[in-house]
Amino acid sequence: MLRPFVHNETDRATLNAWYQAHGFGPLRPGELPATGFLVEGIAAGFLYRTDSDTVILEGFVTNPEASSESRYHALLQVHTALMTAAKQSGARRVIALTADDSLKQRALDQGFTSLGLFELLELPLAPDP
Repeated sequence: MLRPFVHNETDRATLNAWYQAHGFGPLRPGELPATGFLVEGIAAGFLYRTDSDTVILEGFVTNPEASSESRYHALLQVHTALMTAAKQSGARRVIALTADDSLKQRALDQGFTSLGLFELLELPLAPDP
């Protein structure tokens, strides 16, 4: 069942377990945007807003213990909900970031255009609490 992501310990613990199962570190406090959707037990994704007319789809993660087919359908539900939220926010451009070939292919299948390869860099401005 698709629902909005709730910023509470239960939903964060679920995402942290999925991220860590995929080899990523735990989420930092304040890392997730306000708008996100979760398909219970299967997948989640988020909409990052900018101070322009561009929004970013990011933070897609799935439960590696769920079947491939259920992950595929759950990601489609999350994507659809995020696109609806993007349109309702007045966004005029959506970009997505991924290092995952299957997510890239899904984006291309849904009308996205590849802008080429970029390197994602990070600089922490403050220590984690």
